[in-house]
Amino acid sequence: MTASNALDNSAREFFETNRDRAAGKAKGAERRLRFWNVAHVALGGTAAMTAAAAGGTGLADAGMRVLAGILALVSASLTAALGFVRTDQRIANNKRSLKAWSDVERTAHAELAKLPALSTEETKTAMDRLAALADSAHDASGATVPQP
Repeated sequence: MTASNALDNSAREFFETNRDRAAGKAKGAERRLRFWNVAHVALGGTAAMTAAAAGGTGLADAGMRVLAGILALVSASLTAALGFVRTDQRIANNKRSLKAWSDVERTAHAELAKLPALSTEETKTAMDRLAALADSAHDASGATVPQP
């Protein structure tokens, strides 16, 4: 086996490993994104409907004010939970993570296709580029959105 073949084999393994790892990370980010979207709609929608019911109940009959107060407390609790859990921030984080890991997966796939035509120097450069892209995707996975 020549040095060039050894580099090709290690490069192929490097690109395949990174492609597969990135695909798994992207799939996890997509699952979390779907979960937090559902949680956001469920908490926010329920809070809005409860607030509307509290208002309607309070205006409908003076004897229903206790029920209206309970509904208003439930609505306030759901709104507080929505703010505490920060579903909007979790959605943004997972969107960013999904995009970053999908970029790593696409790049690794493209480099695998181009590998037979690359020179030794181009192969090393492509491996360095993919490693840097994977590092930035890893950093994007844990990043939070700055608060205004």
